[in-house]
Amino acid sequence: MEQKDNIQPTNTEYSRVNDELRDKLAHGEDNAEYNEFVDKFKKKRTSDDCYTPTNVFEAVVDWCEKEYNIDRNKIVRPFYPNGDYKTFQYGKDCIVLDNPPFSILAEIVHFYVENNIKFFLFAPSLTLFNSCTTCTAVCVGAEIIYENKANINTSFVTNMNGNTRLRSAPSLYQAIKAANEENQGKKRPIPKYKYPAHVVTAASISYLSKYGIEFSVDELETQRIAALDEQRKVKKTIFGSGYLLCNEKARENEISRRLAEINSDMRIWYLSESELKKIEELDRGHAELLRIRREEFRQMGQE
Repeated sequence: MEQKDNIQPTNTEYSRVNDELRDKLAHGEDNAEYNEFVDKFKKKRTSDDCYTPTNVFEAVVDWCEKEYNIDRNKIVRPFYPNGDYKTFQYGKDCIVLDNPPFSILAEIVHFYVENNIKFFLFAPSLTLFNSCTTCTAVCVGAEIIYENKANINTSFVTNMNGNTRLRSAPSLYQAIKAANEENQGKKRPIPKYKYPAHVVTAASISYLSKYGIEFSVDELETQRIAALDEQRKVKKTIFGSGYLLCNEKARENEISRRLAEINSDMRIWYLSESELKKIEELDRGHAELLRIRREEFRQMGQE
């Protein structure tokens, strides 16, 4: 929700003490006492106080214009200090595009769905599905550093995608990422490499040690390398060098990797019989959707 620090309305006591402290400042006395006094009257920020950077908001608006063919002049922002989104005057065909209080997002979404008001709202990625059981979760997962310095992994919820329950949006992710980097000063990303099983590094073997996997290679089965030929083409190398493995050791390395993943702290959840039956129902729903779409295409061809 877009909010700014506000000083509470003055009263007689506030005015009196404020005037006394200002008088001290005018005579060159220490201002620590004054600052401490004023801080008591400042509105405290909460997790809902996410100040959206202008260029990030504009990036989202630009994307929505292209994606949903909307008129930006129809966009409204009802979430402002001391505002009430329920009594806000929503014009005909308006679209709410705003950053609401995350703590009551599900309540806000319900209100807009019930009142047939179009919306595209910022939302926390981690709990995204909790707040959009009757609309579309636009899973973006873009890290946004807001003006209050809060770094929040952000996605969106909307009712402008029809019956779609969830979707990705790669171009929106890139647009937000570019805007966020512009605000922070683009940092050179640390490259992340994944090597084939025939290549090991000190880090990859250390990973096996961490998760209890024994693995060793004889000198006749390996050869030290500084880079793969594909890396040399782009002037890259293996950090700290690596070793090339024979086929047999590469297969053993691949199995070791998988065992390490099983032994890692990541817990793997499995589907129950009941859930497998629900998936069969969803498969039938998918087949019905394909039938409907084929019928629609057939009718379009006859028109």
